[in-house]
Amino acid sequence: MDYKLKSILIFSLIVITGCATIAGLDEEEGPPGPFAGYSYEREIDGQPRVDFRIEGGIYYWKRGDTWHIRFARPRVSPRPVPEGTVFSGSIKVEDGILIDVRRQNTSPFNEVKRFGDTLSFRFEIKEAVEGFDFTIQPLLSRYCVITDLRVNGIYMPELVHLGEFMHRPDSIPFRICVRRSE
Repeated sequence: MDYKLKSILIFSLIVITGCATIAGLDEEEGPPGPFAGYSYEREIDGQPRVDFRIEGGIYYWKRGDTWHIRFARPRVSPRPVPEGTVFSGSIKVEDGILIDVRRQNTSPFNEVKRFGDTLSFRFEIKEAVEGFDFTIQPLLSRYCVITDLRVNGIYMPELVHLGEFMHRPDSIPFRICVRRSE
């Protein structure tokens, strides 16, 4: 390899490493694998302070190791369904155990099913706000929750509101890795 090519490669490596440092990319921040990138750890805390029915969509937050998800019919629904808006998906826990699932204001026709470390759900919302809460017992100092959400069968990240400040995920499914609550 000639001197000029070596110099270009070394310079490129320095630039790439410097950009990653400036951008704040850190292996601890983003989980490895297909969900590499932003972890939403800070954005998931605290309940949104809005009337869920005004904008509608999916509201998802946590307090401690208890997670909450609520579904409200959006003002504009993708692929309208005459009966209502259908919210479906799954939530998978890594490095933790689901110890409790509680339905909140849920029609008997809507469902939340638990299969080991995974919850699957389907909610058809007409007017009310419905959802469920689940509690996780962490196995390590950090655990992750992988969330797959659909509205009328379509991924709609613009209808997902995370935490108190209603951050929106960049894409679905997404992974949130958090440190165990003390």
